Amino acid sequence: MEPKFPDKFKYKVFELEDDDDEDIKKYFAEGIEFITDSLAAGGCVFVHCAAGISRSTSMLCAYLMKTYKWTFHKALTIVQEKRSFVCPNQGFQEQLLEFQGELEIGLG
Repeated sequence: MEPKFPDKFKYKVFELEDDDDEDIKKYFAEGIEFITDSLAAGGCVFVHCAAGISRSTSMLCAYLMKTYKWTFHKALTIVQEKRSFVCPNQGFQEQLLEFQGELEIGLG
């Protein structure tokens, strides 16, 4: 996807399919850093994908998990309170649960 307004907005584009076998987790660190840096600089962040259901939700959940030390379930619940029909595909959910373990969230 090509950025439509590169002179007005700063973009971070990840080329990945909404497929259970896609490795979205490899983009988490870069995506989280982009969101964190953008917010720290006083900017706003709009996270989106083609349908706004799975890929963008997964990246946003990863950011919330890392930033606030939330479990995947809590992060997803918070996102669903704002956009009720979002749901990462099964493969992305499994990777988010792996990420939760790597962050050592919800172990105690």
